[in-house]
Amino acid sequence: MHTDRTLTLLTALALLTLALPLDATAEETATVTLVVEVPEGVFTNTYKGYESFTWTDTVGYTDGLTALDLLDQVATARGSTYTAVWYDIDGDGQEDDAFIDEIDGVASDFTLLLFGYYWALYDNGAYASTGAAGLVVDAGDTVTLRYEGWPASV
Repeated sequence: MHTDRTLTLLTALALLTLALPLDATAEETATVTLVVEVPEGVFTNTYKGYESFTWTDTVGYTDGLTALDLLDQVATARGSTYTAVWYDIDGDGQEDDAFIDEIDGVASDFTLLLFGYYWALYDNGAYASTGAAGLVVDAGDTVTLRYEGWPASV
């Protein structure tokens, strides 16, 4: 009798194990990385004691996470600030997407309309085709916000 119960219990446990998704822990450990960088040569003087800086932070991935959400998490954890400017991209009167204007006191600067500096957004090394609120990231992605000159030769 014990043998039948033991076999039944072992069979039930085996079936439960097979019913679990193979990647049950994969979503729990999935991450995305945010890199924020100001390359050398951008500042003519030191800014907060440095000539350039790079942050590299990895956070847990969740479905629907945007680059703006990612920046918010990292800035909050670092005790830093950022400013996002919202825009109506498609002309429907609704603010659809946000572009990063300032991170930790380093702000976009277009004093002369022909050139200046701004926070460029990259998704896995490719220039993003949306703003930070429109860029939905996938697990394993690397999002980069790089302070760059416009035009590129600046």
